[in-house]
Amino acid sequence: MIFYPIVVGKNCKVSGMIGPGAQIGDGSKVEKLSAVEEGALVPNAVVARGSPAYNAGPFEHKESIYWADSLLSVFKMVWAISEAYHFFALSSLVHFTLNRILPSWRYGGVLHWFLLFPLTSFLALLTSIALKWLLIAAWALIPFFGQSKLWHFILFLHGLDADMTSTLSHPYTVFFPSKVDFVKIRCSFVPSSSLDLGTKADSKIEIINSSIGYNSNLHAGVKIMKSMIPPRSNVSDSVCDWNHSDTSRTVSSLTLLLPEVEQQLLNTVLFFSIIPSYEIGLAATKISSLTIVVLGLALAVTVQLFVWILLTHAVEKILLILPHYAQQGFFGIYINHVRQFRAGNWLWMVLYGTPMFACCARFMGAEVDGDLWYFGTSLYEYGKLHFKGSVIVDNSHVSGHYIDRNGLAIDDTYVSGLLLPGCYASAGAEVFGPENGPWKVFLRSDCNKDPVDVELGSNATSSVIIEA
Repeated sequence: MIFYPIVVGKNCKVSGMIGPGAQIGDGSKVEKLSAVEEGALVPNAVVARGSPAYNAGPFEHKESIYWADSLLSVFKMVWAISEAYHFFALSSLVHFTLNRILPSWRYGGVLHWFLLFPLTSFLALLTSIALKWLLIAAWALIPFFGQSKLWHFILFLHGLDADMTSTLSHPYTVFFPSKVDFVKIRCSFVPSSSLDLGTKADSKIEIINSSIGYNSNLHAGVKIMKSMIPPRSNVSDSVCDWNHSDTSRTVSSLTLLLPEVEQQLLNTVLFFSIIPSYEIGLAATKISSLTIVVLGLALAVTVQLFVWILLTHAVEKILLILPHYAQQGFFGIYINHVRQFRAGNWLWMVLYGTPMFACCARFMGAEVDGDLWYFGTSLYEYGKLHFKGSVIVDNSHVSGHYIDRNGLAIDDTYVSGLLLPGCYASAGAEVFGPENGPWKVFLRSDCNKDPVDVELGSNATSSVIIEA
């Protein structure tokens, strides 16, 4: 591993990635999803865009007013403290109400705490809606409801113009209530992305019959129609593919209701998965010895971790052998809801970057043929992942599935060599070579089943701004 110093000049705005040894001139801007190559020299007062970055023109830096920025920071801090107290008051109200209405039974305590968080979050949503229309409030949503269509209704009350046929993945991280009025969505798939929403009528973003790639960035005012935007793309101009087939469709009430029933069934499974550790903790607290109590509680936590690991492993195995039509409904709920509670989100991250992670990945069903040093995001469908030879995954995303407006695709993903930060490899991708990236996307081609790599950043044919 080699380290080189990075030099960033005065009054710069960096939203992308800077490689080792690079130098950014005074008053320059590195845009989102852009990567300045190793050793590159960026001149003064220019915009660096794309991967690798090129000179996209001059950057007009707006001088900030110190006292205004400081005042805004103070207001943000006061609002954050107010939200904390507000959430505490709501949780106290729910806690008091549940104590009054829940029946006295053995697992009443488990049910009490299991319901406390979602009910408090729901009340926070209602107050957020009220504040939105009273004084344009800050966002205070909690992702307990997964991909439920309830989000469509909540966001509609906040002002979002979206139909029920569209799929909004992670809406609580994409749509902010103060600006959802400037988004229109029809029959589209919108995952976790970044929307640069403006405050004027002509800055409205429209997404019609399209799929937005994971972690993409859409600029204010763009219109995307009948198009498939690759993951981690920076879209600054409107896009329309007139040759793309129209996928507009009607959705029956049963189609909308079935995922809600599936999600509640998974919620029920999660509730009963807490009972083993609850029984152990309850038994430990009845013993007068402090040592036994501490050991019992530690054992309860350990048991809960392994119960969630085994539950996740079992559900994942079942989903992978289900017919494709059955996977369509369950898999999105499983990824966006159940896995948020699995032990891997906490336990696996402790093992990231250690040899033990390779052993755990093998246990979960992944093929690890050599050394694996993993520093990436959460892994999904381990049985579809194949790590060949010596592999280093540095802050990149690797998965065996891909979701767009046409549905879910699950396939084997092969990775070898070094994945530099910002890379994305999904279902059917084959990533070979000693070094790949940064900010590079690997997808399967639906036509010939060969992997496709997509260089990110608009106007990628422009000259690179490297000065040796």
